[in-house]
Amino acid sequence: MSHLPRLDAICCYPVKGMTGQPLTDTLLTAGRGLPMDRLLGLSGGVIPATADPNGWIPSEALLRLSLTLSVILVFPGAAA
Repeated sequence: MSHLPRLDAICCYPVKGMTGQPLTDTLLTAGRGLPMDRLLGLSGGVIPATADPNGWIPSEALLRLSLTLSVILVFPGAAA
């Protein structure tokens, strides 16, 4: 008996390397990423954030929550 793949969740990461946001629905387009996914990235300044010819910046040039625990994001109206 074959088992079909099951999609349990879709998350969007608006800021590369930071916490994802679960989506209840989204529009998927063949050959494209999720809308607003990894739209922004925070440069750590250690490695130059220079894009390659396709527009991609290496992840090593950007801050990542898993590696930079001192990063704290505060949003207006959020509890401190």
